[in-house]
Amino acid sequence: MLGTIHNDDAVAQQAQADALTGYNVLAGLAPTQILTGQDLGGLTLDQGVYFFASSAQLTGQLTLDFQGMSNMMVVFQIGSTLTTASASSVLIINPGSNDQVFWQVGSSATLGTTTDFYGSIIADASITLTTGADVNCGRVIALNGAVTMDTNNINTGNCAGGTGTTPEPGTIALVATGGAMAAGANSSNFSFWGWGASIPAFFRKRKR
Repeated sequence: MLGTIHNDDAVAQQAQADALTGYNVLAGLAPTQILTGQDLGGLTLDQGVYFFASSAQLTGQLTLDFQGMSNMMVVFQIGSTLTTASASSVLIINPGSNDQVFWQVGSSATLGTTTDFYGSIIADASITLTTGADVNCGRVIALNGAVTMDTNNINTGNCAGGTGTTPEPGTIALVATGGAMAAGANSSNFSFWGWGASIPAFFRKRKR
């Protein structure tokens, strides 16, 4: 294991506070589309805020299309649980640079065996990664419970990247820096500090 473990010290406490701030900011964004009751498998979505009033399920492949634009975000607001079926996946197409995906989960998340996942999960309760489930370009953060792992890879890099021919100036600040607290986190490159103003402003601009 590489890195430093922080257990109930100032770094861990700040990371907990930052993660809670990020969770609340993501949960407070105005949805751009309601997906309650739909399976994410088979859908193709572009940048936006996608809302589930209760649970969300991914069976098969979800495609996220960043349309060649840079500094874009896709946010999923999930009222209760997130569950993926075995061998499910999240595919990124037409990426720009610094595009991000976030999953705000109201209770717990479970990634099924050999799921190929993408983006950061922030769950209010716990997160379970079953055998062979992998996460790319993201982190796995449980605010009040455990992150349980079984032969998994959590890669904060391995992000899809393109030429970003249509950049969105002023949104690069959405890519956060600083703190550490959970699987995949790193004390030099992860924090939700300062998101309170930047994320809502970004989505207001994009909706006009």
